[in-house]
Formats: sequence, C-alpha cells, structure tokens
Amino acid sequence: MNYLIVDNLQIYAYHGAIPTENKVGGEYSISLKIGYDFSQAARMDSLKDAINYAEICELIRKEMKQPSQLIENVAWRIQQTILSKYPQIETMETTVRKMHPPVPFPIEAGGRRSAQLHEGMTQTRENRRGQTIRRRPKNFHQIILRIRKK
Repeated sequence: MNYLIVDNLQIYAYHGAIPTENKVGGEYSISLKIGYDFSQAARMDSLKDAINYAEICELIRKEMKQPSQLIENVAWRIQQTILSKYPQIETMETTVRKMHPPVPFPIEAGGRRSAQLHEGMTQTRENRRGQTIRRRPKNFHQIILRIRKK
C-alpha cells in the first residue's frame, strides 16, 4: 500500500460543546494518512494520476470553517468530503486534535482518530480454490489524549 501523508495541518476554527469555544475558537491540528495506489502517478510523473495534497488541505480548511459541537463530526465530514472527491482512496486515517482544550488538567491536546476503508468499497481476493472473497468496509475509532510532561 502506498500512502499520502498530510501531517499536522494547523487551522484556527470554532468547534466545541462549550459556547465559549464557538465564540473564541481554538487551534486545531489535522493529520491524514491516505492509502491508495499511486504507482501510475509515480511512473508517469503526472499530477492528474495522483491525489493532490494541496487540494486535500483546501478541502480540510473548508470543512473546518463549518462549526461543530464534536470533533468526531469534524473528522467524519473531512473523510466524507475527501472520499467523494477521490474515489481511488482505499483507506484513510484522519486525526483531528484540539490543541489546549478547556479542561482543568495539564493536557496538550484532545482529539479523535478515525480510520476507515472507503465507504461502499469492498476488497476482493481469490482463495486457493479460485473463489472470490469479499471483505466489507470496516470503521474504527480511537480517542487520543496526550498528557503534557512538566
């Protein structure tokens, strides 16, 4: 599997369940790991055969402009928007971190990591008998918290 990586895109946005967060806003860090076959793009040295990470960053910026109460919703919207634009994506891991969230603990970031196989896509392979085996899309979510050391 080949991967396109967008690591720690910094965006100021207005998300949160606390009304103050929606007014004051906060810093967010977004990272993506997109799995797709870019062998054709590499062979041909052609952007038309690749996923353009500048466009990916612009799609993220647009989704981050739309306020949400939960960053789970933000991560989901980012994934759906990117998957609709780039159907060749096979897997995508999205991490949205709220930097310095308003909690009474020394925490660097709170966030949501979401990974999924492309919606509606199935992976197929043949077993030893020549039968086609299909694997259904899987989703998983994991909460990420980083504790700041003093």
